[in-house]
Amino acid sequence: MTSGPAVFRPVQYLGSKLRSLDPIERVIVADGAVGETVWEPFTGSSVVAQRLAASGMRLVANDALMSSATYAEAMLGVGRSEADHDAADLIGLLSKSFEGDFGPWESAVSDEDAAVVSGNGDALLAHGWGLPQRWKTQLGASAEEAPAGLLSSTYAGTYFGLRQALELERLRGLVDELTRKERIDSWQRAVVLTAICSAASKAVFSAGKHFAQPLLVHARKSQAFHERRIVVDRRVDVISETYEAIRTVYIAARSGWERHEASVALAEHRTSEDLRGQNVTTVYADPPYTAQQYSRFYHVLEVLVEGVPADLQVRNGQVTRGLYPAERYKSPYCSRVQAPRAFRHLAEVAYDAGARLVLSYSGSDAGSTGNPRSIEMTDLMSLLRDVFPLVHVEGLDLNYRQFNSAQSANAHRSDPEVLIVAETH
Repeated sequence: MTSGPAVFRPVQYLGSKLRSLDPIERVIVADGAVGETVWEPFTGSSVVAQRLAASGMRLVANDALMSSATYAEAMLGVGRSEADHDAADLIGLLSKSFEGDFGPWESAVSDEDAAVVSGNGDALLAHGWGLPQRWKTQLGASAEEAPAGLLSSTYAGTYFGLRQALELERLRGLVDELTRKERIDSWQRAVVLTAICSAASKAVFSAGKHFAQPLLVHARKSQAFHERRIVVDRRVDVISETYEAIRTVYIAARSGWERHEASVALAEHRTSEDLRGQNVTTVYADPPYTAQQYSRFYHVLEVLVEGVPADLQVRNGQVTRGLYPAERYKSPYCSRVQAPRAFRHLAEVAYDAGARLVLSYSGSDAGSTGNPRSIEMTDLMSLLRDVFPLVHVEGLDLNYRQFNSAQSANAHRSDPEVLIVAETH
């Protein structure tokens, strides 16, 4: 539990700093004047940005993922007007437009609904596997073509139930329709997209509520766990979850007059001139530091936010288990070869702009069998001391969360979280 203002985590997020908000706030706000600007180049789920904004800091929140930038836009109130004060009105716009059947999918939805009501997990697993999907058709695995759809033709029966996929894509289509008709403004658009992603995160059929890959069905393995879990996940009502998330965002989001910023931007492309132009005095960075690419864990949410079906990656004649897009962002921070250069660039940009750098990082104790770091802590400290005159470490007495099922967690893994603080003077 945190002792500061409540924040809203829109989705389950790898390495979320929800438990670290108090020490992060203490380090950044204690020495910073209220109203000073913090640049957060890896905003992720936006929870740190929300806490710092609540503490009186001005945030410039960036991320390589459009979905993460959208969460920050919604939660920081970027573009929010005084008229944007009633969540019920926005929900009303969505609900009034939500009409019609599911066309060519109607019969399949009815069959799935019956299995959900009866709690028949075995039937749900079989139903999902039998659905026509465009990637099955492309590979000759299904003679029946899947009807076109942003999610239903690609992720139904795996990550989502068919009804869930259809309802999520219908909600997403309404966002574009209401935008074209100027019935919602840019902030409301971000709010609805954030809420849709939140509902998708709750509904997804995966071990850690991420999108690296859905739970796998093995013909020669007991499916008892999967049968129980799929019933729970398929019963998630994505429409009501979207509406509830909209209500939460309206309550938790900042006011538009605070002048926060949020956008898609790559940390490796930002310059010290950019930071000086925005009067940045502190850089708070929580970069990836293992081979785990975030574009792998949240690619379906990227499709939802962008509203464009993904061109799927095919390897050796097969789509990937996670149904990944062919072109997805690969962070240099996840590469042992590129990470040292990326971290040095970040440090030099901050120092040249006259800003201190606060880095969230996680060590890996000797003997731990967790994911190896793309740059070891000792090398990172040495690199930072080449740039900044003062560098010290704040221990958080926390461990990096293992982002998989409890059965697969490694009891011998030890990944203590720290804050590395680099000062210009």
